[in-house]
Amino acid sequence: MTRHQVVAGLLGLLLGQAGLLIAGGHPTPARYAWAAPVGHRVALAAAAGSALPASVGTALPASAVAPPQPARAPHTPDYQLAAPPSVSAATIDRVLAQYGSPAAGQGTLFYDLGVQYGIDPAYALAFYIHESSAGTQGVARFTHSIGNIRVTPGYESYEGYRSYSTYAQGIEDWYKLIKTLYIEGWGLTTPGPLIARYAPWGDNNNPAVYAATVKALVDSWEGH
Repeated sequence: MTRHQVVAGLLGLLLGQAGLLIAGGHPTPARYAWAAPVGHRVALAAAAGSALPASVGTALPASAVAPPQPARAPHTPDYQLAAPPSVSAATIDRVLAQYGSPAAGQGTLFYDLGVQYGIDPAYALAFYIHESSAGTQGVARFTHSIGNIRVTPGYESYEGYRSYSTYAQGIEDWYKLIKTLYIEGWGLTTPGPLIARYAPWGDNNNPAVYAATVKALVDSWEGH
């Protein structure tokens, strides 16, 4: 059995388990935007009640956006999120189309924002798939959010979740959250520890399955 066959088999099993969390069209538990107690998703610290940054969802200067590039590095052996892209924009588009995602066609945006924030875009895509089957289930069908983040002051709300006007805003807010709070703020740099805080047991999640699903997805796309 080849490595890709092993990854595919593991991925099918994990996504089958993860589907229990998002089946039935019910909103999936979302990530909170402040230092919440166990059982809540944690997103950007809102101590100052800051609104959505002006830069989020706006056109980036040409100098700030890398041109579309093929994947240029394998993911790190220990699955560090802060890493060069391990997946191409074209592959992101292909995967989104396979899921029938409302974000189909946004592969270059996922890729360029990953480069801008220093995060492998494969992880943004994997989180999006686990959270809402790439925007096809739960509240993500209506919010332009890839991470199901709990609302905080300054953000639009949809049933208690951050809602954005465009995918540009929603995708960038996820990257900003992961980089600013989880990686730089808390030093959580790999799926296991990060997801244990992002989607803890107390909020109707299985962090171990979540992390394993993210890793399997990233493995399945590597180099494509």
